[in-house]
Amino acid sequence: MERSPVNIEMQPGRVALALAVLVVVLVALFWHFVTAQVNFAFTYLGDWGHTLAVPLITAYLIWIERDRLLARPFQSAPIGLLIVVLGIAAYVITLFGPGFLQVHNAKAIGFATTIFGVAVVACGWSAMRVLWFPLLYLVVFGQFISPAVLAPVTERMQDIAAAGSYFMFDLFGFQTSRVGNLITLQSGGASRPLDIAEACSGMKMLMAFLALGTLMAWTGLPRMWQRVLLVMLGLPIAIFVNILRITMQGILDTYDAGFSVGAAHSTISMLWLIPALLLYLFFMWVLEPFAPEDESPEPQPIETISISGGTPLWFGTLLGVLAVAAIAVQVAAVTTGFRSIKEAAPLRAPLSTLPTSFNRWVQVGPDQVYTDTVVEVLGTPLYVDRPYALDGDPRNGVLHVHVAYYTGGATNRPHVPERCWSVHGMTAVRDSEVRPLGVLAGTWSDGDAVNVATGQPYPMIKRMHPVTGREENVHLPVGDFELRVTVFANPESPSDRLVGGYLFIANARLTPNALAVRRLAYNFESSHAYFCKLQFTLADSGSMRTDDELIDDYIDMVEDVMVGMMPELMYLLPDWPEYESTEVVDEE
Repeated sequence: MERSPVNIEMQPGRVALALAVLVVVLVALFWHFVTAQVNFAFTYLGDWGHTLAVPLITAYLIWIERDRLLARPFQSAPIGLLIVVLGIAAYVITLFGPGFLQVHNAKAIGFATTIFGVAVVACGWSAMRVLWFPLLYLVVFGQFISPAVLAPVTERMQDIAAAGSYFMFDLFGFQTSRVGNLITLQSGGASRPLDIAEACSGMKMLMAFLALGTLMAWTGLPRMWQRVLLVMLGLPIAIFVNILRITMQGILDTYDAGFSVGAAHSTISMLWLIPALLLYLFFMWVLEPFAPEDESPEPQPIETISISGGTPLWFGTLLGVLAVAAIAVQVAAVTTGFRSIKEAAPLRAPLSTLPTSFNRWVQVGPDQVYTDTVVEVLGTPLYVDRPYALDGDPRNGVLHVHVAYYTGGATNRPHVPERCWSVHGMTAVRDSEVRPLGVLAGTWSDGDAVNVATGQPYPMIKRMHPVTGREENVHLPVGDFELRVTVFANPESPSDRLVGGYLFIANARLTPNALAVRRLAYNFESSHAYFCKLQFTLADSGSMRTDDELIDDYIDMVEDVMVGMMPELMYLLPDWPEYESTEVVDEE
């Protein structure tokens, strides 16, 4: 004869205390992930601020289903411990493993796996019929999603927004032309370019909108097919409203360009969330008649919570495993010097103080000032974009020098020209290639300071301070000077070509690879992080040079500029040997 399981009736207060202890231990274990997430939310408040409310929404979703959740006793499922261990292992690998795995969203996989495992151990499989959705909502909408992960969707939405707004302008009778994602409006005899940048793709609206729409669908509609349909409608609604927003922005811009920048641009964008929400509510109202009458009883007060006899033991084991893992992770972080949030390494002087001439290369036009939208896409307000010409004569060729500086935080993504130029109608005529800047190899003698990460000595040059006249040491970055180069052509005028090349200086190390920047800058060895993008652009119109000849001439120009530019630029960037020596002293 089978014995019926022994159940224990517990007071809600004791269960709440156990839950609070569990939350504290989980936060300690995932401290580096949580602090990075909070940092992202506050750094990009307009885009990801909604993630701060998601934990509270998750608690609300569980609370409104409390009767279903407590209908059966909580019965621990020990298999959940295996899930927890796998989740912790995945998290540790992404925390301390190879650089390419140290990505916020990769860490989220370990976090999500652990959270689901914890729920299985603490509450059992029967409770997961209620808990699966709140927990899924937490891990999907409660995290910052990196631009690199969103890029395929963002780029498609950007293209759709450009095509849709072009159609709307034509519908309203505007004379327009479109090249890639650049729309030109003709108004009053003047041409006004409207750049549909990544920031205009609608991705910001979509992520917050999906989080809100999913919550409304789940709490406002009873049937699963209705909820799924309403959530799926979030994407076309966000795209449609974004097209209307861009169209309105363009029309207002024909009257006053101030509507397209700054606070006015942000305010108009926010106001368009209202019609998006109303449209969503309309479809929710359309779906409501297909739902049966809500006859669920009023929730009853919680007097006791029933759990199986073995659950406290397994719950205690779970807390022990999590506590040991939390201590081990924190000890490993202290031992390796790991920091999820890097401190900023400020510039020693503004990039705008970069000299206006390097040997025979002289500035031939004003510094380009980017719009707020372009700065947002670039990801930093610390930049300089300046044209130089040999002997100051544009007939000798103009080389545009673009420098952008990023520092601190949890991570940053460099913005490279391949996507930017293609959405403006340019087409790459050949694959990108890495070209060595051979002239720079061995240009500067090695100094006494050694790069901690590589063991290589820093090249050094002495520079005379322009004000004090004192001689100062300037450390150059370590590594090979290589440039990633791409040739673009205008499909409407194939003889018009652009050559673009770039490299990065990340914590005083060189790389032409945008994917390697995170590994070099956001590493274990330093508490600070920075990287600087150097981009060189050459426009060629109507010359008879082949692509190879054009690239060769371009490389010669870049080498000639960089010989004089690098010491001056490194004087503006942080003196990395000084940071390294300070950190060594701190460790001792």
